[in-house]
Amino acid sequence: FANPIASVAHFYFAKYLDSLLESRIMALVAGAGGQHQNRGVEDEVIRATIIRDDPVCQKFLVDSMKEYGEALQLGQKHVYQALPRLLSVWFDFTSIPESNNGEIAAVLSSHQDEANAFMASLIKLIPTHSFYTALPQLISRVLHQDQDTATVVQAILKRVLTKHPSHAMWELAWLRHSANSDRKQVGEELFKGAQKNLHRMENMKMHDLLVASKGLFKFLIDLAKYQPKNASARSFNVRPWKGDVELKEFVPPVQAALSVSPGSLERSRDVFPAFVPRMRAFCPTVQVMSSKARPKKLTVFALPPSNSRHQQHSAGMSSKGSYTLQPGDVGEMHFLVKQEAKGDLRKDARVQNFNNVINRLLTSSNGCGGGPSSVRQRRRMQLRTFSVVCLSEDCGILEWVPNTDSLRNLVSQSYNPQAAPHSIRRRGKRIANFNDPALRTTFQTCQDAYVKNGNLIRAASMFEEKCLKSNPPLLYWWFVNNFLDPHAWFEARTKFTMSSAVWSAVGHVIGLGDRHSENILVDTSSGECVHVDF
Repeated sequence: FANPIASVAHFYFAKYLDSLLESRIMALVAGAGGQHQNRGVEDEVIRATIIRDDPVCQKFLVDSMKEYGEALQLGQKHVYQALPRLLSVWFDFTSIPESNNGEIAAVLSSHQDEANAFMASLIKLIPTHSFYTALPQLISRVLHQDQDTATVVQAILKRVLTKHPSHAMWELAWLRHSANSDRKQVGEELFKGAQKNLHRMENMKMHDLLVASKGLFKFLIDLAKYQPKNASARSFNVRPWKGDVELKEFVPPVQAALSVSPGSLERSRDVFPAFVPRMRAFCPTVQVMSSKARPKKLTVFALPPSNSRHQQHSAGMSSKGSYTLQPGDVGEMHFLVKQEAKGDLRKDARVQNFNNVINRLLTSSNGCGGGPSSVRQRRRMQLRTFSVVCLSEDCGILEWVPNTDSLRNLVSQSYNPQAAPHSIRRRGKRIANFNDPALRTTFQTCQDAYVKNGNLIRAASMFEEKCLKSNPPLLYWWFVNNFLDPHAWFEARTKFTMSSAVWSAVGHVIGLGDRHSENILVDTSSGECVHVDF
């Protein structure tokens, strides 16, 4: 039964046990003549060795797991802190290899078996929608080096897929098409196991949805890999997808639909948003984007939510066989289907998961009155995130970010009405032209002063003298010309400044590279800065 007060008590007791574990490890490191420093590869090896050889550390670790588990059984207030920590402790502990000392190895094995048995007992005790919030972390350990741990992880995933098939299928899709044969086998077993469970439960609607999902995933992967015969083609036509289940039965892979509703974790039902438009049909004309990876922009005609009055009223107005916008449609959804030639789309997905954690931290209410929390809320600091669904390691479908344009295009469109009509200072078109040999050579000279000679001060001075004086900033004029109302201009400028600041801080923390004026976007309706392509 739910008991939020007791849940909080167990959560903080688990954190206390965590702190005892860390203190003991530090004491044992110091006693052995070591020095506690920032964690690196060597620190992790030392930490694992200490836990392996010390039964007290193992006891603290298993006890903290049990307290986190108790907290999650009694309430979901701290699910985003307790569950990831519980899984991390579990995965790290069971990955510690056994000792050559038989007695030490026996104690370690006993505690690891206890941890696995406890996690297996939680499969039916913790709500499946709580496990759903940690799907990326669970999926990353389907091939854990400890076979018992891997078996429990797969059992959790199978239960989540059985309980929430229309949502979890998107997160688990890439396992079925993984380049790694072992992962691919696990993915197939998870879907077949969930299908078997749904058949036994006589939930044939969801059973058929999982069966049809394989064909839909293949259609999207083939589309991502397809290269038009005409390399310069900006669009091409595809045969419409047809499956045993209508497209409208699938939950669209957008963040709003795939995320658990805020404040719904304490409920046992209706944890996902109900009022999300459904997909009716893919548009047969697919656009090819001009960027290096040549991703495809896929348009989907959208129906109102299946439980809305609008849907019931317009049920006979849209023809499911029509591949154009119909009177009963509520608009269009847009997606980017792409294949990474060298990269891994799972990185993009993980960055989005990390950004969602950052957003939860930025919106948390830890302060009071005029403290830090109220400042964050007043400034509305956040990162714009979007859905990234991996269909394999290199292919995926990304939610289209509407009303955005690249920073390069906005600079190119900007102009200073106060400058002389034919002055190079009037328009930003020249500074945004990557093919201008004079500008490129000048910039390369400034860059070499730092990269080759290591003189940052000299490089900055040269950049200001040779580049900025002849090409002064123009982006602020785009805000002036695009937001004519003073209040709208101030709000847009503030939103751009704040979002750029948060992105800069996050990018610095995670080492985000390859940032250029084409993968930094700006929302033209609000001024918000949005980063893509990680």
